Formats: sequence, C-alpha cells, structure tokens
Amino acid sequence: MLFQQHPQRKQIAIISGIVVLVGLLFWYNTQYVPHYYDGEGMMGQSAGEPSMMREDNNTYAVSKKSAANEEYAMIPTLALSPDSGSVAVDMPAAERLVIKNGSMSILVDNVSVAVGQIKQFATDKGGFVVTSEIDTYYNDPTGSVVIRIPANVFDTNLGTVRALGEVQSERTDGQDVTEEYVDLQARLDNLKASETQFLSIMKQATKIEDILAVQRELTNVRGQIESMEGRMKYLKESAAFSSLTVYLSTNPEQLPVLDKGDTWKPLATVKDALRGLQDLGKKIVDVLIWVAVYIPLWIVLILILWVVRRWYRKTQQ
Repeated sequence: MLFQQHPQRKQIAIISGIVVLVGLLFWYNTQYVPHYYDGEGMMGQSAGEPSMMREDNNTYAVSKKSAANEEYAMIPTLALSPDSGSVAVDMPAAERLVIKNGSMSILVDNVSVAVGQIKQFATDKGGFVVTSEIDTYYNDPTGSVVIRIPANVFDTNLGTVRALGEVQSERTDGQDVTEEYVDLQARLDNLKASETQFLSIMKQATKIEDILAVQRELTNVRGQIESMEGRMKYLKESAAFSSLTVYLSTNPEQLPVLDKGDTWKPLATVKDALRGLQDLGKKIVDVLIWVAVYIPLWIVLILILWVVRRWYRKTQQ
C-alpha cells in the first residue's frame, strides 16, 4: 500500500536492495574466497616478511650546542663509502643464496589421501606444512597443500610428489638473493660500528642534552640494525627451505594451469574462464544465502523506520 501511493519509494527500495546485494558480494569475495589459482600461488615473499628500513643518511652525527666552556665536541661522524651501497658479489655457486619455489597441479584418485601423503613427505624430509586445505564443493574434491622442505633435497625428491597422480602442469623458479644479502651485511657492519662509537661517546658525556642526543641516535641505529638482521634472517631461512605448492583434484578442469609461459594456449584460457564462471556462481549463491538469512532483520528495520516516519509526520501536522 505504501509503495502504491509512492512509486518513487518502490524504485528507491529496489535500487537500495541491488546496492546492498552488490556490496555483500564484494565483501564476501574479499573476505572469504581464497585465491587458489594465482600464478605465483603462495610462492612469493611471506606476508609477515620484515620490512626494510634504509638509512636516510650515510652519515650519523650527534650535534652539540655551543657552550662557552666546551671541553670537547660531541660530533662523531661515520660515513659510508660510495661503494658500500652496492656491493659487488662474486661467490661460488655453492655459497650463493637462492630461494627456490615450485608448484604442481596433480590429478589424483583421492584428494584426502594425497594431502596426507604430501604432509608425511614434508615431515620425512625434515620440512613442515605451511597450509593445507580440502574443498568438496559440488562433488568435485579439490585440495591445496603448501610445504617447505630443505633446499638440498628439493630438486631430487620432487619425483615422490609427482608419483601421487598425473601431473597436469608444473612450474619451478628461483630467486638469487646473494647480492642483497651481502649488501645488507656490509650495511649492518657499518651500523654496528656506529653503535660502538655512540656507546663510547655516551660514557664520556656529562651534560643531559648530550646524553639525550646520543640516546636518540642510538635508538635510530639500533632500530635499523634490528630491521636488517630480520631481513637477513628471512632471506637465509627462505633459501634454506624451498617452498612447494601442490594443487590436487579428481577433476582436471578444477586444476590451475601453471606452465602457461609466453605462448598463447586457448584451452588453458577456456579452463580459467570456466573456473572463474563457476566461482562467480558459487559466490552469488553464497551471497543470496546471506541475504535470505538476514531478511527478518531487514524487515524489522524497515518497520521501525516506517513507524518513526509516520510518527514524525504526525508531530509535524
């Protein structure tokens, strides 16, 4: 009755409903849908990777205000050499730091059993499981497992994982971080030398302003030292343990294509498009379920707003 008397309200209600539905779809997509089919998978840098804090200046100095009876100047200066920002690296291959990553799409008969075997494989090789997930949506079981195993057994033991089923696609890559590691080490040594000099100056300082100035510089230097040590630890551990992401399914259409390369493969594109369409359908159904569940709450809110509006109009009359 209310919408019949005011057609514009009906239009506004429909538009609002569409906006809410689209908003819920977007929110669900960003919050609950895992990204299984990213080409890089989970092989990039860790989300919890320490951030790098670069030195803003190559010279650290503590200034001291001029004083009539100044006995000494509190201005130590440690300058980095022009070449210290970029260190030439010439190391044997055995000593280089290389972060190895791999991914496989495997067609298996039983996803649950294959996931368990991959977990056991990682444990037997001295590694560990990062993430593991199994999805039985629409009677097409799929799974994904991310493991890390020692780099010295990575290349020679991938055959064990391949033997679990029929490999549909595979990808391996490596990132040489030796130069970055050596560069960080050189900068770290310079910062530690700065810390030592500041500590020496702290022992000689007698005025409060000098002590506070040195303390500020020490805090800054130590913060950068901790950041660099964290980054170096991350690089070393990443090179020591290689990452392997395995996608499993009983249906080849559910597996991502990992070895696309630079060539155009229409079939792979069609498979990706079908998977995207299926995922979109799942999301729409899930959002409709959410909307249906919250309908009683929406009805109550609409009734409250309607009552408040009628009361307001009566008070105005």
